[in-house]
Amino acid sequence: MACYRLYIEKVSRRWTQVQGNIVEVDPQSILEKGGGVTFNTDSDHVLEYVAQNQTFRHTVGDDSSFAVTPFKVWRRTPPVGPIQVRVNPNNPQQYYDPRHSGSWKIFIGFAVASLLGATIV
Repeated sequence: MACYRLYIEKVSRRWTQVQGNIVEVDPQSILEKGGGVTFNTDSDHVLEYVAQNQTFRHTVGDDSSFAVTPFKVWRRTPPVGPIQVRVNPNNPQQYYDPRHSGSWKIFIGFAVASLLGATIV
């Protein structure tokens, strides 16, 4: 997963940057998604952006949450409002949210620290 995120982060630097908007929707609402219909059962936030004269919508999960199967006990929802995203010009359905860049570094750092800790013990 970390390698894929690193790859997308690097590739997306050449993608078109567009203004998106995270909006709150009714939980369990039906959303159009790239010509199909998706039943949104978990998220109540959506990222909307326009690319190549089409509007795209993607469900946005919580920034963090804690669940006791299957109910969320605690959650931190994403901030509502405008956001800059990078959109793949060859496939405008694919986007990258630069706010999450660098999270793969934390994962790799944790993995390296775990390996070093296991080696020392």
